[in-house]
Amino acid sequence: MALALFLLATLPYLETARYPFVNLDDGIYVSANAVVNKGLSPDNVIWAFTTTTAGNWHPLTWLSHMADCQLFGLEAGRHHMVNVVLHGLNTAILFGALLTMTGAPWRSALVAALFAAHPLHVESVAWIAERKDLLSTLFGLLALAVYGRYVRAPSVGRYSLVALLFMLSLLSKAMWVTFPFLLLLLDYWPLGRLPLASSGAGQRTRSLVLEKVPLLVVSGLISGVTVHVQGAAGAIAPIDALPWAQRIGNALVSYSGYLGKAVWPVDLAVLYPLPERIDPWVAAGSSALIALLTTMAVLTIRRWPWLAVGWFWYLGMLVPVIGLVQVGQQAMADRYTYIPLVGVFIMIAWSMPAIPPVTVARIGMIGGAAAAVAASIVLTVHQVRTWRDSRSLFEQAVAVTTGNFMAHNLLASDFAQRGDLANAQRHIDESLRIRPNYAGALYNRAVMLIQTRDFAGARDQLRHALQTQSLDPAIWNALGSVELRLKNLDDAVASLRRALELNPHYAEAHANLSMALLALNHPSEAVAAGESAVRFRPDLADAHAALAAALLRQSRYDDSIHHSRQALALNPNLLDARMRLGIALLARGDAEEALTHFEHLHRLFPNDPAVQKALSAARQKRGSAPQHP
Repeated sequence: MALALFLLATLPYLETARYPFVNLDDGIYVSANAVVNKGLSPDNVIWAFTTTTAGNWHPLTWLSHMADCQLFGLEAGRHHMVNVVLHGLNTAILFGALLTMTGAPWRSALVAALFAAHPLHVESVAWIAERKDLLSTLFGLLALAVYGRYVRAPSVGRYSLVALLFMLSLLSKAMWVTFPFLLLLLDYWPLGRLPLASSGAGQRTRSLVLEKVPLLVVSGLISGVTVHVQGAAGAIAPIDALPWAQRIGNALVSYSGYLGKAVWPVDLAVLYPLPERIDPWVAAGSSALIALLTTMAVLTIRRWPWLAVGWFWYLGMLVPVIGLVQVGQQAMADRYTYIPLVGVFIMIAWSMPAIPPVTVARIGMIGGAAAAVAASIVLTVHQVRTWRDSRSLFEQAVAVTTGNFMAHNLLASDFAQRGDLANAQRHIDESLRIRPNYAGALYNRAVMLIQTRDFAGARDQLRHALQTQSLDPAIWNALGSVELRLKNLDDAVASLRRALELNPHYAEAHANLSMALLALNHPSEAVAAGESAVRFRPDLADAHAALAAALLRQSRYDDSIHHSRQALALNPNLLDARMRLGIALLARGDAEEALTHFEHLHRLFPNDPAVQKALSAARQKRGSAPQHP
């Protein structure tokens, strides 16, 4: 049964082996993360436990991505397949944990099958950056399974293993912080440790709560660290920006919205934008639905305890991501349902009546369950295909939502990377029409202005973006780069140092800082900044070019030549790097090779005085007269 469920969970996702990284957090987590790309090492392990990159603290997730890079490099398909296998394991472990606690194989299998096949879970599996969801669930479900065995035969060793697995879950993602409360629910049903009607129920309850205190301490500590890291990264919306009335309204709407998508999983999107205003009638309707279902669960708790346990599983496991502490600008996210929906599946599976074998009703019931799973698989396969590339993913989000300023902006980035600047500009304009102060779109508009050499205009857009997102190192780096081009060197250095305060491993900012310091005639500091850039991103052409320029200023010609060659190997179109390579070669006495580089530049820029002067110097040093075509 477990093997069948593993296959049910993995087969719909095999197509992702051909999918690339997407332009949404995959770069931060893997493809453009210089530290992760280097794989596992003692320094990188320390980094994983100390970094605040991506506005989260999840060291085991970082180590998992590093291990993938160590094994597979940047072959995105292999990274996808690790996610798929983890989803399969989670499905099998969920089945095992429920079977251990309930002794009901078929109902446990139905819960696991719905978990395996439900389309709402595609986001957690098909998105490489969501490895954290899969890992935290893996350890959380293992902790549940061990807890079931601990209840049967309590021992310090088994309790310690539960605590260890719980901690590993939180070190992957702080989604399972309500786990101790979930255990109290399971103590009531199906484990039967908390009989409400017994005379000693109060004492028994106190004993079971005390049993969870070590787990509660762990939960509190890691919750505190996570909130601190997210706050320091600017990921948590302040109260004055998002008042409590809107947070609570969005939470109520999201609770009912997730239920709706669980029952009718269509029009799914990777991004659901947070509206500027919650419709009070929608919030009131959602509140009434939640109150009704909660009342029904409480009133039937003795007769049908699985309804209360499943319902409060759903409500409780969503608490960390329901929006009371608002992280990001999404109203809700499919990935947040990965483990909470298990509670709903339990309500469904255990509400199926115990019908005697070989009856029409039983056959119909089994057929209905099979049809539900089959329909889920079909919808899952369809949803998986929206993840085939960034453009497909964001076009789907624009198509099925309204006012999706985030998806429009991400589409703009994708079009810009493809060289389709007209469509990129169109989506930036639409994003800013919907949300005029959206920092992401202002940043992208600045990038477009930089490409047209409107540096003053780009600076205005970046300063505007910083008014609402002052903790984004990419914006500070771009502003520093623009100030450098405008010759405002002190301002450039200040902006770039701020970017590096926010992200000390930001190679592009180190490279830009190197050029700014060199322009200020601080070659030693420029070399140090260039070396940092190359150390963090040895595959970044601009990093090698910046270091080569600083080394040339120190007359370290051999080293400068080496890094200029590295820069041109990575990007042959870096004309400044080619010029510096020619100058360093000429200074070292290699006039013949220097001449080839200057002639290349002269063909591109025949009227450039600097190129003409360098070409003339190389020809004179070689001792030959100018040759004319």
